[in-house]
Amino acid sequence: NDDVSMTNKIITLTTDFETRDGYVGAMKGRILSICPKAQIHDLTHDIPPQDLLAAKVALQRSLREFNKPAVHIAVIDPGVGSSRKALAAETEAGFLVGPDNGIFSGVLEEFPPSRIFQLHEEGPCWKKDSSFDGLHLFSPVGAYLAQGGGIEEIGHPLDEWLRLDQEKAQPSPSGWMGKVLGFDRFGNALTNLPGRQAGPGARLKIRDRVLKGVAHFEEAKSLEPAAFLQNSDGMLEICVWQGSALEKLKLQAGDEVILVEDPEPRTPPAATKA
Repeated sequence: NDDVSMTNKIITLTTDFETRDGYVGAMKGRILSICPKAQIHDLTHDIPPQDLLAAKVALQRSLREFNKPAVHIAVIDPGVGSSRKALAAETEAGFLVGPDNGIFSGVLEEFPPSRIFQLHEEGPCWKKDSSFDGLHLFSPVGAYLAQGGGIEEIGHPLDEWLRLDQEKAQPSPSGWMGKVLGFDRFGNALTNLPGRQAGPGARLKIRDRVLKGVAHFEEAKSLEPAAFLQNSDGMLEICVWQGSALEKLKLQAGDEVILVEDPEPRTPPAATKA
């Protein structure tokens, strides 16, 4: 079927390479030399260097919007050249190709793999490299899959893969206790607090601040110093209207945040005579 064949040429790239040095260009050239009809889409090349957790979050956020038979190549790989494994997995979001270092663990949790393989170090058009597996291993394997190559031909079955555990929010006497995980390019502070835990009267405590919740960014215009909302990932984030919560509140990754459902003390009802 020609439609399926063309759809199968979608290849996405996610790296921490940026684009200045030509590494991404080299990967695209290698892919196109093997699969000339590939439709290559850049998800992001701005992952902070070697930041596995940021890669995990970005991949899960992006790849849930795809379905088979796309091929997703991700290279955030501080262990390149070492004994770390390389994997290819078949999921409902498409094929995943990259290092087995936890960056795919969010996607694999949301879309459990139907098949997963540890890549052979050498194959028809690829060979493990000491410093640039993005070019010599992952790009050609992804192109091979996009061309219709069988996933079972590129490696041997993998029973376990590395999971990158993200610390979960914990219940506390006053509500829920969590942490700031990081920041997006706007300076919004991303937390591990699920949005579903924030009722209408909830407040977010961070350091000496108590923040109110809003339904959207503009609603935070009149709130000082900041506010919080539920983002598109379903998690709570701290925001400043047309500003940066990171800068305004002097926040850091790892800062403790507490979600309090009803922070105001309630006056007990007056006693009544029987």
